[in-house]
Amino acid sequence: MIPLAQGNILKLVKLTVLVLALVFFLFDLFPLIKGISDCYGRIRMARAAVRTLTKEDKAVLQKKLETELAGLEAGFQKMQAAKTEAQSKMTREVSVPVVTLMIEDLASSQEIELRLIKPLQPQVQGKYQMIPIALEFRCDYARLVRFLSQFETLEVPVSVQSLSIHENLLSYPQLDMKLTIFVLFAEG
Repeated sequence: MIPLAQGNILKLVKLTVLVLALVFFLFDLFPLIKGISDCYGRIRMARAAVRTLTKEDKAVLQKKLETELAGLEAGFQKMQAAKTEAQSKMTREVSVPVVTLMIEDLASSQEIELRLIKPLQPQVQGKYQMIPIALEFRCDYARLVRFLSQFETLEVPVSVQSLSIHENLLSYPQLDMKLTIFVLFAEG
C-alpha cells in the first residue's frame, strides 16, 4: 500500500465530495431533463401534425373555434345585459314611499294580512343607500313563498335580512311573521 500524504488525502476527500454532489445534482436534474425532452418531443409532433392538416381539417377546426367563440360572445352579451339591468334597477327614481306601496300591493295580491310596514334608518355603503323596511304580517307558508318570490318584480333590488315565524295556535295554519328587508338605492 502506498502511503498517502496529508495533502493527497485532502484532495481525495474534496474529489469524493464533488463526485457525490454531482451525483445528487444529476438525480435532481434528470427528471427535469426528461420532462423537457418529452415536452420538446410533443411540440415537434404537434408542429408536424399542423403541417399535415388538410384544408378541410383546418376549416373544421376553424368552424369549431368560431362556434365556441360565438357561444362565449353570446354569454358575455347576456351577462352585460343582466349587469346593465341591475344597474338601471338601482338608479331608477323610486322613493321609499313608492316601494312601501309596491310591497303593500304584493301583500294584498297574495291575500296576506299586512299589519306593519315601517322604513327604518337608512345605511350608506359606498355609493349605495340601503334602507331597511320592517314588515309584520300573518299568512301561511305557501303565501309567504309566493310573497317573497314577488320581490323580484319590484323596481329596486330587495334582499331579505331576517325572517322570524311565530306559531299562533288560535290562527293556525296562519302564522305571525316578522320580516326585515333591505331595499338598495344608488346614491344620486
